[in-house]
Amino acid sequence: MRLLAVFLAFFISLIQCSKYHPGLYGNYENILVSLNNENYKQILFNQTSDILYFVEFYAHWCGSCKRYAPKWIDLAQQTINWHKKIIKFAVLNCGDPLNGQTCGEFNIEMYPTVRLFPLRANFSPPLHNAIEFDPEEKDLFIPKIINYIEEVEDKPTNWPSLEPYRSSNLNELFINSNFDQKIAFLIVEKEEESLIGREVILDLSDQNVTIRRTTPKVNPKLLENFDLNLERLPSVLVIQNNGQEKFSYISIDLKNKSSQANGDYRKVMYDEIRRYLHIVPDFESSTLVKNFTSNLESFTNQNNNLTKASMNMRDLETGLSTILRYEIPHFNVIQGDEFVVLKNWIHVLSKFFPGRQEVRNYLGNLNTKLHKSEKITKNEWLKMVNENQTSDSFLPEKSEWVHCKGSKPDFRGFPCSLWTLFHTLTISQIEYENSKTKPFDENFNVLEVFESIRTFVKFFFRCSECSKNFQKETYDYLEHLKQPHDAVLYLWKVHNRVNKRLADDITTDPAHPKIQFPSRELCSVCYNETGEFREDEVFKFLSNFYSGSKMVQALEKFSISKNNFQELKSENELILNHENSSKKNHSTYSMYLILLAISVVGLQQL
Repeated sequence: MRLLAVFLAFFISLIQCSKYHPGLYGNYENILVSLNNENYKQILFNQTSDILYFVEFYAHWCGSCKRYAPKWIDLAQQTINWHKKIIKFAVLNCGDPLNGQTCGEFNIEMYPTVRLFPLRANFSPPLHNAIEFDPEEKDLFIPKIINYIEEVEDKPTNWPSLEPYRSSNLNELFINSNFDQKIAFLIVEKEEESLIGREVILDLSDQNVTIRRTTPKVNPKLLENFDLNLERLPSVLVIQNNGQEKFSYISIDLKNKSSQANGDYRKVMYDEIRRYLHIVPDFESSTLVKNFTSNLESFTNQNNNLTKASMNMRDLETGLSTILRYEIPHFNVIQGDEFVVLKNWIHVLSKFFPGRQEVRNYLGNLNTKLHKSEKITKNEWLKMVNENQTSDSFLPEKSEWVHCKGSKPDFRGFPCSLWTLFHTLTISQIEYENSKTKPFDENFNVLEVFESIRTFVKFFFRCSECSKNFQKETYDYLEHLKQPHDAVLYLWKVHNRVNKRLADDITTDPAHPKIQFPSRELCSVCYNETGEFREDEVFKFLSNFYSGSKMVQALEKFSISKNNFQELKSENELILNHENSSKKNHSTYSMYLILLAISVVGLQQL
């Protein structure tokens, strides 16, 4: 009986919820507050709320309201990030007879009627302290709302400040902040009346971060300490408080980025700040930036030693493990062209991978076993990869990124290790030939490594967009790979083109900017007097930088034990049984629904 009461209460609540007409906005409850005769007082006149309400009074049968609805939805979507702390968009359907008395109290004479309700509005019909907006001036709604928010007295403490930052002391940027953070953002615009900075501050009001705005006219004394090109405003300064009156900063030039976004500075500024919030850049370094004179200095200084260091073999082994254990077995059956590509790829790895002898033995054994087959299933492949382990033939499965470690887990990592592996293989091919008595004889094939890389990316790299772009970037490889060293330099040029294309992309780790490699700091002789690369010197640099013999080893010892094999077996079974588990879970869920239906029927018969 108790269960029956629960069901009855549930159905009664459904009936109550459905008694109001769905109106024009039934599908937009995620961005619009639906007011009605029962809830409007609790929402609009809540004396403890810190939220403004922007309300449209309409009738669902009204033709002009129907035409107006998309515009109201668009405004709500434009300001969706303001809804959490600042202002919510709401609607009240006066065409529903149940709301008739309420709309009468508000003295609604025309549809649509638009009003802004202040914080903790008083219940005093008919206007209730609300400000009426002309519905036809919808393009002015956001500027008017922003100005209103800026002028509100006794603002809630969780609201951001929209007033210009006028202090010449950056300490106040952090002291007066509601957030215990070392990083703040300062938006620099040309005009104090500009809306963009204030829009972005409100767009990011749902984030726990301090963002202020200023202009050269409002705060010249402060801005003279920064290396800013005033002709390229607006700009964003990412500022860290290093303590003891010292600050580091990064200046984000938005001009080029805005041209790619059709001049939408609001979107570009929002995206850039979100990007830095996402990675939370670490400014700590041994050299503090004094008097704000060194743009990006403290930000990049921490990575200089890492960039100048040799590559790390651990990154290659971890990337190789990811390829073999996770990227390749995404086919249920590998056959035909895919199997030919797989065999060639494993053959190239076994021949040119420059790692420790145990890993090379592992790849050699894998190559031998694979060439005995004409096709292979996912299960067979995983078994071959994971059981092909002995004390002198193994590939460790788990390790931490070293050189390829990003500032956050979703940056760098596997893609970085792939590029490193590709470059290393092209260099290893040259080193392999040079070790022969007669190097670069008639059996040498300059295409051997590069074609294997290209086809592997095509068939087995599961980032589809990345794979397609790599094929586009290398479509003309046959025209360029003629001489022994061509593959090394061609891949280097492709990588630099990709770096240039992705330099400002949201996927780029700001702690590791995508530069034209190598930089002058790494190889000054690689540049001529006009700043162009000298390819002969670049080749020498790459041959040293990506040489397996020059890589930092720092590898963990690997021992085979029952625990090792049990762990491999357990993880292997987890992968192999995923589809079966999904089917079982689906069957269990279906049975649950059937039992639930039977229970409901039983309740109806009580």
